[in-house]
Amino acid sequence: MARLQILELPEGTGDDRPPFILVVDQYVARRYVVGVGQSEQPIDEFDGIAEKIGARAVLAFEDTIDIPANDLDGYNGIPGGYYTAFAATVERALGIDTSSAAPDVAGWLLTACRELEKSETAREQLRQERDAQAAALDRVRNLHRPVEHRGQTICWECSDYDFPGQTTDSPPVAHDQCGTLRALNGEQEQQ
Repeated sequence: MARLQILELPEGTGDDRPPFILVVDQYVARRYVVGVGQSEQPIDEFDGIAEKIGARAVLAFEDTIDIPANDLDGYNGIPGGYYTAFAATVERALGIDTSSAAPDVAGWLLTACRELEKSETAREQLRQERDAQAAALDRVRNLHRPVEHRGQTICWECSDYDFPGQTTDSPPVAHDQCGTLRALNGEQEQQ
């Protein structure tokens, strides 16, 4: 069965938290059946995982890889056998308070998983809001699309353009002078 390990990297000056690499060892790649018309490109099961969890990379090995800092011998099965160093790493990397007297490794990991889940949910909500706003902007831009009228490019909406009659119900507004598009683009209104 595959194991997950963390290889902590040296901190850089701009790092909010210590950078790390997710190491997966004892990994057996899955076999996929390619259907008719499907590409035979190999499937990367770890594609996008590093970005989702904030790792610098994900390394997968079939062999067993022993990372000395992750040695499980010693105090209470805590990596490295040194409780204080492990607690400091958990507190620094995950932002979890480890000042309690008794080590609660399972509790820390559960809290870390919950925090990760909350941040993933928040990111997904922000993505959905961003996509909805982008769609709304596209609808507004579509209303104010350019149209050729008597040799001039005008704004469809601002000029109240009537396509079948190819007339305008309002004075034609040059497309590059459309107040709505200028506001969407962050330009100042000319007076």
